[in-house]
Amino acid sequence: MNNENFKRIFYENSKTFSLASKFFDERLFINISKLYYVCRCIDDIADNVKETINSEQELTQLQIDFDKNNIDNDIVSIFYSIENKVNKKHILKLIDGVKSDINFTPYETTDQLLNYCHKVAGVVGIMFCEILGIDDNNALIKANDLGIAMQLTNIMRDIFEDANMGRVYLPHELFGRINPYDINIQNKDVVDKIYSEKIDQIYNIAETKYLSGISGLKFLNHNHKFIVYISAIMYREIGNKIIKNKETYSSGKRSYVSFIKKIELIVKCFFQIFLWKIKILK
Repeated sequence: MNNENFKRIFYENSKTFSLASKFFDERLFINISKLYYVCRCIDDIADNVKETINSEQELTQLQIDFDKNNIDNDIVSIFYSIENKVNKKHILKLIDGVKSDINFTPYETTDQLLNYCHKVAGVVGIMFCEILGIDDNNALIKANDLGIAMQLTNIMRDIFEDANMGRVYLPHELFGRINPYDINIQNKDVVDKIYSEKIDQIYNIAETKYLSGISGLKFLNHNHKFIVYISAIMYREIGNKIIKNKETYSSGKRSYVSFIKKIELIVKCFFQIFLWKIKILK
């Protein structure tokens, strides 16, 4: 597969990030697109997109191939073609997190949920930093927090969709035990229980992580800072809409950010980063 194909797949499948990616330089965009492709392949295996495979077995084999640096495996080969080498321990952790979705066990505690978010999203933020050549431990912590925040937003947005696949990510200590097949618009008691002040607690955790992640922008250069910031606030806006319009989204509607709103957020980002730059120069 050539570089243009990696870029095309990124544009076609990453709605939130594709707009921000317009500000990548060509070399960085190719490497980010390769990482995105590898992560997407892992997700596709878990979702059994081919419908002809044993997902858990194939993911286990992929872990073995990464352990052995088996570049005969196309996914492993593409991963190792990324410049500014990414530590494979992160991709192994991602695979481990994705595997947990196949034979899903509900989370008892918030800490268990956050550990899952770290595996499937936090490590992606860390790998992004490594592609940028950033190895400061404080920067990696902030990148991990931003990835966790975005995954928590995903969980808030996809409650009905995940329930249809037999999964409820909401921890028992906050929401009690919820049968995924009870989450539907006809079962108002269960849905109202979810879209109560309890969902605010997930949102508040995400907000704390977003603020931590955004505070890590200081480790990035001006251009990269804008890319990460716009991606973060676009995702953050999804959660904001859910909290402000619980009744709408408790009916099964999926929250998204309109193109006009994205343009508005981009303009705000430009001004905010400009103000930060002025503050640094003073």
